[in-house]
Amino acid sequence: PVITGISSDSNITGDGVTSDNTLLVNGTSEANTVIDILIGNVSIGGATAGQDGNWLFDYTTTVLADGIYSVTAKATDAAGNTSEPGPVFPVTVDTTQPTLVISGNSASTNADTYLATFTFSEDVYGFDQNDITVENGSVTNFTAVSASVYTASVTTGSEGTITIHVAAGVANDRAGNLNTAASPYHFIYDLVKPALTIGSPAMNPTKTAFTATFTFSEDVTGFTVDDIIVGNGSAESFAATSASV
Repeated sequence: PVITGISSDSNITGDGVTSDNTLLVNGTSEANTVIDILIGNVSIGGATAGQDGNWLFDYTTTVLADGIYSVTAKATDAAGNTSEPGPVFPVTVDTTQPTLVISGNSASTNADTYLATFTFSEDVYGFDQNDITVENGSVTNFTAVSASVYTASVTTGSEGTITIHVAAGVANDRAGNLNTAASPYHFIYDLVKPALTIGSPAMNPTKTAFTATFTFSEDVTGFTVDDIIVGNGSAESFAATSASV
């Protein structure tokens, strides 16, 4: 006997990968033979082939856990002769929805475009640029890096927060499971240069070494002692009190 398929074989018909965990198994054999269906070496029930040799086994009363199953069948004729198991029909049950994480390379930018990355938990089908929504911006240059990783350029709008959304149900995995919604991803479009104030508690003039404080109007990166120029003196013992001081 030969297993010819399962119902329902969701998404891609014939691949044996399904999100349906209660199955119907169908196949062919000699007419009027008794069919024994097995998962691995364990019998799970039987069916009888019709005059045309077709048979159907209803296994919908059993809920299968996600996993890969090797399904075979044996046939017994009226004389009691039982065949060896037929070819293995692999069945993959997958009821897990793909998840999606949106990411970027920085929390803020002053550039006109920003590269966003969309990473699914598994390979998906049907995801495209139209599935991405941007508040205070727009999407261009959508690229599939792989079947699970995609990138897109976000053209920034006005200064402030830009938010990227991908809704649930816009893509599906091989079994046909639709994705869950991604958590919104936020970044800041910032064109305002940070201001810097230099101060010191020391008296002016002074005859000893003193502490100078450099206070930026916002958090900055890359500021080091080499950026400080002292006329008729030198700077040392540089320390960051915070990201802005």
